Amino acid sequence: MVKNDIQWVIDPLDGKTNFTKHLPHFSVSIAVRINGCTEIAAIYNPMLNELFTAVRGQGAQLNGYRLRIKNNNELEGEIIATGFPFKAKQHSAAYINIVAKLFKKCADFRRTGSAAFDLAYVAADRVDGFFEIGLKPWDFMAGELLVREAGGILTDFVGGHNYLTSGNLLAGSRRIVKKWC
Repeated sequence: MVKNDIQWVIDPLDGKTNFTKHLPHFSVSIAVRINGCTEIAAIYNPMLNELFTAVRGQGAQLNGYRLRIKNNNELEGEIIATGFPFKAKQHSAAYINIVAKLFKKCADFRRTGSAAFDLAYVAADRVDGFFEIGLKPWDFMAGELLVREAGGILTDFVGGHNYLTSGNLLAGSRRIVKKWC
């Protein structure tokens, strides 16, 4: 990597199926990485005119208002967002197993159809956590910084940082994510 290497990670339409079906859950996701670290992030939902932004070390915002994740202790009563591994059907059994275990503990699930949007909702504390199997970096790179800057964490399914290559991602407050791993 070259010193001061700048990389733009853009998903111009996360939630393409929703867009084509006229469902208002889609977003534009942009992350700017400098020397391998995401420094600036933006996720925009044009249907709701919601702009989620984050700058490393300066927090996360929604339309200019500060975002903070509550550090809940238990999964009971929590709303978990997820996405089905529809492009990787070989992971169906593992996914259903995870859902079954979480279903016994959490209050409910949400599925927007946009991983970027789900991560923005975690940062905004609209949902308490998020997990998905087999994501691509453009699906979560902007949302990763939003969640971190709002006080949350992201891990792979065993509590490590391999989600960048595996695409298997957990996100939420520190206490909730630790209970999942």
